[in-house]
Amino acid sequence: ITLHVRCIEMTSQVFQAFRCSAIIGILAMIVSLGYVFLKPSVRVFTSGELQHAANEQKQLLLVVAGRVYDVTAGRTFYARGDGYEGFANGTDNTLAFLSADFEKDSSDDLSNLTLAQCLGIDHWVKFYEDHAKYRFAGVHLGRFYNWRGKPKKALHDFNACVHDGKAVVDEVKEVVKSAPTCTRARIKPSNKLAYSCNQPLVPYKTELPDESERCFCLLSSQQLGKDDGLRPRLYPGCSTSESSCTPDL
Repeated sequence: ITLHVRCIEMTSQVFQAFRCSAIIGILAMIVSLGYVFLKPSVRVFTSGELQHAANEQKQLLLVVAGRVYDVTAGRTFYARGDGYEGFANGTDNTLAFLSADFEKDSSDDLSNLTLAQCLGIDHWVKFYEDHAKYRFAGVHLGRFYNWRGKPKKALHDFNACVHDGKAVVDEVKEVVKSAPTCTRARIKPSNKLAYSCNQPLVPYKTELPDESERCFCLLSSQQLGKDDGLRPRLYPGCSTSESSCTPDL
């Protein structure tokens, strides 16, 4: 009987040991799978890492809309003491891409931009993305990306603004496609530039991304929507009742 009891006890211990090993194995597998699924798909830089790089000046890292680019090849532009050092100073100064003013626009808050401004920043994202010498290095853990390198609401909002801006650009191009351009002439003795159209058309200023300013003759009754920096708009000092005007510039 004693031998039988000991046999049962040994069997129970073996079973307990096997069960513990199985549980440990399952937990290890869960942790391993969790690491695979949660591991960031791109390099995620903390603000501390970006600041360290800026202090060291060995690798120059620039951030625009949360995306980090290695611009070390442009050291003559981005190194400390050079003209664009503010873009590689360890912070996300995306807003400054619109003005290059690192005191007033030292921020990554893009929540109150016009459509034209969103497209302006998107232009710079593409500039660094497609640059022959600069390379994409990762993303910044902050306003636009989380610790897993996944986009946050601020980035989705910015991308929506860019999408809407592109839609308006297409709309404006369609509006002005068949519109006559304004006649321009210098008015003496002030030498100011005057814009003229045949009645009932009115001079409208148009500025689209990657295009120079142009003047088109449009009907004042056309519903062009709000002024978002993209849609045709009247020149300063001009009105919808004038077919000719000299802007107050």
